[in-house]
Amino acid sequence: NEGRNGNLVYKIIRVDKIIPAHPASFTNDYDPTLCIDKHPISDVTVYEEEFLTKLKETVADMYSPDATFTPTDDRKKCELCPYRMLCGL
Repeated sequence: NEGRNGNLVYKIIRVDKIIPAHPASFTNDYDPTLCIDKHPISDVTVYEEEFLTKLKETVADMYSPDATFTPTDDRKKCELCPYRMLCGL
């Protein structure tokens, strides 16, 4: 289904997969504001350079042939994990 609301065009799609959501997002007092040390972030560009640097380091570490990755010893944790296919479990 497609619709138009003022200048905003939206499309309703059917999702066949379960998308993880934090239970708090379903409460009336849920606030999606991003915070660092309980201080709301009003301008994410302040953190952009540091974020991108850390992201690049993390991805490089993930793909490094020298990096070791050990999945959890508790396989029950993997049963509902949406990323379990990445581990090959």
